[in-house]
Amino acid sequence: MHTTMRPFTTFFSIVSLAVYLTVGTTTEAAEVKYRDLITKEGIGFNVDGAVKVDAAGAKALFDRGVVFIDSRRSDPYFSGHIPGATNLIRLTKKRLSKLVGLDQEVAFYCAGEDCELSANACAKALTWGYTKVYYFAGGYPAWKAAGYPVDW
Repeated sequence: MHTTMRPFTTFFSIVSLAVYLTVGTTTEAAEVKYRDLITKEGIGFNVDGAVKVDAAGAKALFDRGVVFIDSRRSDPYFSGHIPGATNLIRLTKKRLSKLVGLDQEVAFYCAGEDCELSANACAKALTWGYTKVYYFAGGYPAWKAAGYPVDW
């Protein structure tokens, strides 16, 4: 009986390996794709496909009711954030889709120009099909420095 199981075991092993390699390759390709959208720019970042806004631009978006995503860890978020912003440090397609549709405006921010978290979030959203993505590179420090309202 051991010899009749060997072909089945070998076939199962080959199929399992093929599935693993396909899934791994797809995941790696998606990661490379979103990272390819991000370039270093001075002390900050640029995200191809996202509209980069300053504090005044972010305030205009805020006044229009655009969804804001705070990409920082929860400790800084609870120390102060843009009113109504949702903290999504572990951004997933499913979590984002519960907050905003593919054709709706969404703005991402984090801890300032040198923080890559919101650049990564913008790039991921773009690869997932979001078309109205805003990158508030100055983030919470720029918002607070401008004297705009904050929540805790």
